[in-house]
Amino acid sequence: MISMGIVSFSSCKKGKDDVVISQPSRKNLIVNTWVIEKYLENGEDISNEMLPLMADYRWQFRKDGTYELLNNGDRETGTWTMDSNEENLELLIDGSIVPDTLKILRLNSTEMRLMIDYYATKIELHYKPK
Repeated sequence: MISMGIVSFSSCKKGKDDVVISQPSRKNLIVNTWVIEKYLENGEDISNEMLPLMADYRWQFRKDGTYELLNNGDRETGTWTMDSNEENLELLIDGSIVPDTLKILRLNSTEMRLMIDYYATKIELHYKPK
């Protein structure tokens, strides 16, 4: 997905793993369709177990602040925002009042890495653009 229009650029890096060259803001970079390519739980790669269950897993983040998640015929929609430092992604599922917060570990035009703290489990998800 290629978005048209003016893109703001920043020369500072947002995350410790981001590239230090001028790049679009994270808010502009996330606007895309993303498919999962790796699943880690507490640092252990369990992609071989999890990815077959997520064969059709796809996020679409839109410029208007809405998102759609498709997974094996199930569809979730809602809104997304980032905190002022663009370090955390907040997802609010339609009909919900409490957002889910995901830490953005890396985000550029070729990959997105998110971390979810789920009680005592850290889940790291790696995505690539579709």
